[in-house]
Amino acid sequence: MILKELVCDNVGEYRCLVEYYSDIANHVSTSLSTVAFKATIPSMFWVYPNELEEHRSLILSCSAYVGAPKGSIKIWKLKSDSNSAILLFKSNKSGYKTEDCREFINTTYTVSRDDNGALFQCSSQNVLNKEAGPMLESRRISVRYGPDEPVIILNPNKSSFSIGEDISLHCKANCNPLPIITWMFQSFDHSKGREKLASIEGAASTLTLKNIQSKVSGNYTCFFKNPIGESFNVVLINVSEGEQSTQTKIFPCNGCWIFENCKRKADKAICATNIWMLIGIVFIILSMVFVIVIVFLIKHRNSTQEKQSTITISLYSQSLGRPFQPSDCGDSSSVDAIDPTDSLYHVSCTRGFNPGSTSRGSSLGDRKLIQINE
Repeated sequence: MILKELVCDNVGEYRCLVEYYSDIANHVSTSLSTVAFKATIPSMFWVYPNELEEHRSLILSCSAYVGAPKGSIKIWKLKSDSNSAILLFKSNKSGYKTEDCREFINTTYTVSRDDNGALFQCSSQNVLNKEAGPMLESRRISVRYGPDEPVIILNPNKSSFSIGEDISLHCKANCNPLPIITWMFQSFDHSKGREKLASIEGAASTLTLKNIQSKVSGNYTCFFKNPIGESFNVVLINVSEGEQSTQTKIFPCNGCWIFENCKRKADKAICATNIWMLIGIVFIILSMVFVIVIVFLIKHRNSTQEKQSTITISLYSQSLGRPFQPSDCGDSSSVDAIDPTDSLYHVSCTRGFNPGSTSRGSSLGDRKLIQINE
């Protein structure tokens, strides 16, 4: 038997039975043949719409040459955070097939927010496939949904705070698309209306309060809003001025330098550099060095001048061979006693020193300071 131009209806098992007689006995011989068709990749896979709100349905349509025997179409879902596909639908394995073993499936699927970012697969398989057969994938879908109730996390996480502390409030919620997050404040005494503190676009927001005072006590509301819906949550901040604020806590700073300040951070004492104190210390040191240098230079100059202008009597005695006389200055001279009990004189020799003999004379210059021991 010859089968030409096989179609899906030709799938099955074929037996050839031969019956004959030999040695007065009846013998039977059988030959078995099987006709099957491999599945091929789907020719069409359509998912519509690609973007929709949660609890809405999308349409899944797939057409494929599934082969035979027992060919079928399967539709799978693969979440964005998973590597394992989930089987959603499977076509019926009916006995009737078209001539080319083609199968078609058209169904709907209702999405949830967990399906955001998921993709779908259509596979073609039969008994010849051990696993899912050739497949097509869709694009990832976008499921739009409003924000669920925001979660506010306090740091530090406690019910009452003390003056001077720092607080951070972190608010987050799940929604698509991204929301506008708004922080509002309402004091406990309602002396003022609700105050808008901040507003940003994003998946989460953190509000930081530094060096808090009693006036920041009140209700802090975190609002989430996107085109699908809105939601909010409230947290109470109570700044206590009672026992905690009246007690004095000592935070010792051991080993701080003179240019460092002792500060409290997270109930710990730390040494923080005071840059202005450091600059002041450097300026004072440089000023002292400058004053010392100036004083040294002045003293050095006076010492040099004194050595050049002071002549002791021993030198004059050696050069004159007699005590110093005012006439040694010549005709134009003056001698003024500074102290009557002393022999300290101011001698002015305007025309030069002349100790009686020109052969041994030496000039004193103009004003000289002479110490005469009588």
